[in-house]
Amino acid sequence: MSEEDVQKMLQQAQMLEGYYAELVQREESMYGIIRDTAAAIEAVRAISGEAETETLLPVGQGTFVKAKISPADKLVLNVGAGVVLEKDSAYTLNYLEARLKEIDAGLRDVSARRQQIGEQLESTRQQMTRMIQPAQK
Repeated sequence: MSEEDVQKMLQQAQMLEGYYAELVQREESMYGIIRDTAAAIEAVRAISGEAETETLLPVGQGTFVKAKISPADKLVLNVGAGVVLEKDSAYTLNYLEARLKEIDAGLRDVSARRQQIGEQLESTRQQMTRMIQPAQK
């Protein structure tokens, strides 16, 4: 194998490493969105009950104020692109649960792609090692 072939393999490995890192970041971001969505679902369930709910309201820099939330008949739901809707808690829960399923499906796709790219990267590295070893002897 020529030095040009080794350079091509090196460029391919670098490209795969960049893509792999991007997929890892995307996965981490999606995990954060899943945690946030699950917390929102839990909060909507908590305030949709019959009784008043006590909570801690963040005011910044790790400072909280105790607050009481009356049972919510309507919630304001951001559906994207600067659009907000006033909906009841059942609609809001359905919307959030559907979003959670969508995000989870997307996460599975990204994870599968990351796995695939990781395998390609490992294969490329092994090929490079095999190409370089005979040249060193």
